[in-house]
Amino acid sequence: MNINEYQALVQWVQETHFDIPQALFQDYSNWRHRSRLARCLIRVGNVQPAIELLKSIMNESITMNQNEDVEMSETEDKIWCLMDLAQAIFQCEKDAELALIYVDEAIRLAQNYPLSFLFVVRGELL
Repeated sequence: MNINEYQALVQWVQETHFDIPQALFQDYSNWRHRSRLARCLIRVGNVQPAIELLKSIMNESITMNQNEDVEMSETEDKIWCLMDLAQAIFQCEKDAELALIYVDEAIRLAQNYPLSFLFVVRGELL
């Protein structure tokens, strides 16, 4: 997906579904912005571009020792993305094997994260 396609999806989501501040999505180069857009797309049933966006973050590096008091950590965000991606792939593409690869990666990250999560419950991953 290129930046123009990304911006078109942002505009579509904002105009037709969610009145979400542009600042949460505007930076295509920021993987967390792409993950937010992907989650919105999944919620409205536009799953294929969401899968593409979620796959685009898989090789992004994260900070494992970050723990924000009011914001989700990068690790927690990536775990959530991995779980969303696994579910979308399983439901949309019917590829259980690939979905389980992403679930396994989410579990690995959760097990290696030394701090508490704010949103994801570790037991829900296992």
